[in-house]
Amino acid sequence: MGSLLSTTNDSPAETHFCLDDLPRELIWMILEHASGAALNLSMASSILNSHVTHYASRQLTIKLVDELKFSYNPLLTAQSVLVVSLTVPAHKASLFEYRLKFHIYANQLTRKREESEENPHFDYSLHLKEKSINFAQIEFLKDLIGQRVGQITLIRCDLADSLENILVLLEGVHSRGMYVWMDEISDKAANDLMDLTMTLSADQISLSAIVFTISDAVGYLLNLSKLVRSMKIVQCLMPGIAYPAEQCLFSVQGADWPSIFVEMFSNRLEKLYILNDMVTEYLSTKSAKFLGKGLPELGKKIWFDASWLHVKDVSYVYRDHHIENYPYRQRLSIKHVSRKAEYFDDN
Repeated sequence: MGSLLSTTNDSPAETHFCLDDLPRELIWMILEHASGAALNLSMASSILNSHVTHYASRQLTIKLVDELKFSYNPLLTAQSVLVVSLTVPAHKASLFEYRLKFHIYANQLTRKREESEENPHFDYSLHLKEKSINFAQIEFLKDLIGQRVGQITLIRCDLADSLENILVLLEGVHSRGMYVWMDEISDKAANDLMDLTMTLSADQISLSAIVFTISDAVGYLLNLSKLVRSMKIVQCLMPGIAYPAEQCLFSVQGADWPSIFVEMFSNRLEKLYILNDMVTEYLSTKSAKFLGKGLPELGKKIWFDASWLHVKDVSYVYRDHHIENYPYRQRLSIKHVSRKAEYFDDN
């Protein structure tokens, strides 16, 4: 195998990088599979530096950002300040820095390295004043993010009118999933989140809130189940407050949740996790039996795990699905045999 360095016959001291002769597209393929080599390649020659620069600034399909987070924290910042955080794996940081250097807003980003044996990474953050976000800032972030992001996270974005800006920013971006934590998910927030789910082509969504005030919550969940394969619902109830058990889940009164769950799984949905530990009686023993029969009969590899208060052990197999409940867990589990050891976040 020849060396990457060759010496010309006319001048033994003159060296020539064989990589310079490779097509630009091939260099881009190398960068896509080994983005950590960006810095070394850029320093090797002016030609390679040009290829790396062009790739970093123009090729936006490569996923550099593992997580894109939008958050409000009134304890740390003014309520009108939206904090945008980008998590970039350490081995992709040099290429991300290349992409960063072409923008005038780069000096507004704070950068912090997080050491971890499993996932060393860099956290970049930008504070945006909600009332003064401009087109140039949105374009700056779009260029940094590219067209693919691992996960989108929204924290307390119901505290200000931020979702409209986020929708504009994420237009054309694809993500595997979205995690949402809000004090209240209202009709407006729910509609914006539905639009975001469609924009991102997300397969997974997690909705966590203290209060759900969606006027047609059942219809909303059914429509959402047509878009995603995995859904998590976390109702963060406040301690010390008595909630009517049958009314609690998603703030819906008298809903036939077992039938609703079966209908949701009849759509695209194949994984559903519900955490509602303070009120677990929205499912009766009869409801659990209905689900234990109805879900496996859909002919899909179901993954269902929900809060359920029941005093007796339940454990049996029906149509290749394990149906289980153990009082110490207070959860009803209906999972296909091939997915029994699977966690919600597993793909």
